[in-house]
Amino acid sequence: MLSKLSALKETGNSHFKQNNYSHAVQYFSDAITLLKENTEVYQLNKPKLKEVAISLFTNRCLANSKLSNKDNEILEDANHVLYHLDSKNVKSLF
Repeated sequence: MLSKLSALKETGNSHFKQNNYSHAVQYFSDAITLLKENTEVYQLNKPKLKEVAISLFTNRCLANSKLSNKDNEILEDANHVLYHLDSKNVKSLF
Protein backbone atom coordinates (compact mmCIF):
# COMPACT_ATOMS: atom_id res chain seq x y z
CA MET A 1 0.00 0.00 0.00
CA LEU A 2 2.69 2.47 0.98
CA SER A 3 4.69 1.79 -2.17
CA LYS A 4 1.61 2.35 -4.39
CA LEU A 5 0.81 5.63 -2.60
CA SER A 6 4.41 6.78 -2.86
CA ALA A 7 4.51 5.95 -6.59
CA LEU A 8 1.34 7.96 -7.23
CA LYS A 9 2.72 10.84 -5.17
CA GLU A 10 6.02 10.84 -7.08
CA THR A 11 4.21 10.79 -10.43
CA GLY A 12 2.09 13.71 -9.26
CA ASN A 13 5.23 15.54 -8.13
CA SER A 14 6.79 14.95 -11.54
CA HIS A 15 3.77 16.44 -13.30
CA PHE A 16 3.81 19.39 -10.89
CA LYS A 17 7.47 20.11 -11.69
CA GLN A 18 6.52 20.18 -15.38
CA ASN A 19 3.76 22.72 -14.60
CA ASN A 20 1.15 20.13 -15.54
CA TYR A 21 -1.00 20.90 -12.52
CA SER A 22 -4.21 19.19 -13.62
CA HIS A 23 -2.40 15.88 -14.08
CA ALA A 24 -0.63 16.36 -10.76
CA VAL A 25 -3.98 16.89 -9.03
CA GLN A 26 -5.32 13.71 -10.63
CA TYR A 27 -2.43 11.57 -9.34
CA PHE A 28 -2.64 13.08 -5.86
CA SER A 29 -6.42 12.54 -5.90
CA ASP A 30 -6.04 8.92 -7.02
CA ALA A 31 -3.67 8.28 -4.13
CA ILE A 32 -5.96 10.01 -1.62
CA THR A 33 -8.91 7.95 -2.87
CA LEU A 34 -6.89 4.76 -2.46
CA LEU A 35 -5.91 5.84 1.02
CA LYS A 36 -9.48 6.63 2.04
CA GLU A 37 -10.82 3.37 0.56
CA ASN A 38 -8.47 1.50 2.88
CA THR A 39 -9.80 3.02 6.08
CA GLU A 40 -8.18 0.44 8.33
CA VAL A 41 -4.77 1.35 6.92
CA TYR A 42 -5.51 5.06 7.03
CA GLN A 43 -6.45 4.91 10.70
CA LEU A 44 -3.28 3.14 11.76
CA ASN A 45 -0.74 5.31 13.48
CA LYS A 46 2.17 4.57 11.15
CA PRO A 47 4.52 7.55 10.85
CA LYS A 48 5.58 6.88 7.24
CA LEU A 49 1.99 6.42 6.06
CA LYS A 50 0.97 9.58 7.88
CA GLU A 51 3.87 11.45 6.28
CA VAL A 52 2.80 10.33 2.79
CA ALA A 53 -0.84 11.23 3.52
CA ILE A 54 0.15 14.73 4.63
CA SER A 55 2.24 15.17 1.49
CA LEU A 56 -0.61 14.03 -0.74
CA PHE A 57 -3.07 16.51 0.74
CA THR A 58 -0.64 19.45 0.86
CA ASN A 59 0.67 18.74 -2.64
CA ARG A 60 -2.87 18.62 -4.00
CA CYS A 61 -3.55 21.96 -2.24
CA LEU A 62 -0.58 23.55 -3.96
CA ALA A 63 -1.40 22.08 -7.39
CA ASN A 64 -5.01 23.24 -7.09
CA SER A 65 -3.85 26.71 -6.05
CA LYS A 66 -1.82 26.89 -9.26
CA LEU A 67 -5.01 26.12 -11.20
CA SER A 68 -6.75 29.02 -9.39
CA ASN A 69 -10.21 27.49 -9.56
CA LYS A 70 -10.58 25.07 -6.69
CA ASP A 71 -10.79 27.22 -3.56
CA ASN A 72 -13.20 24.89 -1.75
CA GLU A 73 -11.03 21.83 -2.39
CA ILE A 74 -7.91 23.70 -1.30
CA LEU A 75 -9.58 24.65 1.97
CA GLU A 76 -10.94 21.13 2.53
CA ASP A 77 -7.52 19.55 1.99
CA ALA A 78 -5.75 22.05 4.23
CA ASN A 79 -8.35 21.58 6.97
CA HIS A 80 -8.13 17.80 6.64
CA VAL A 81 -4.39 17.94 7.33
CA LEU A 82 -4.77 20.37 10.21
CA TYR A 83 -7.71 18.63 11.91
CA HIS A 84 -6.96 14.97 11.20
CA LEU A 85 -3.26 14.52 10.50
CA ASP A 86 -1.04 17.28 11.86
CA SER A 87 -2.42 20.34 13.61
CA LYS A 88 0.93 22.12 13.34
CA ASN A 89 1.57 21.54 9.64
CA VAL A 90 2.94 24.80 8.29
CA LYS A 91 2.21 24.03 4.64
CA SER A 92 -1.50 23.73 5.41
CA LEU A 93 -1.57 27.22 6.83
CA PHE A 94 -0.60 28.96 3.58
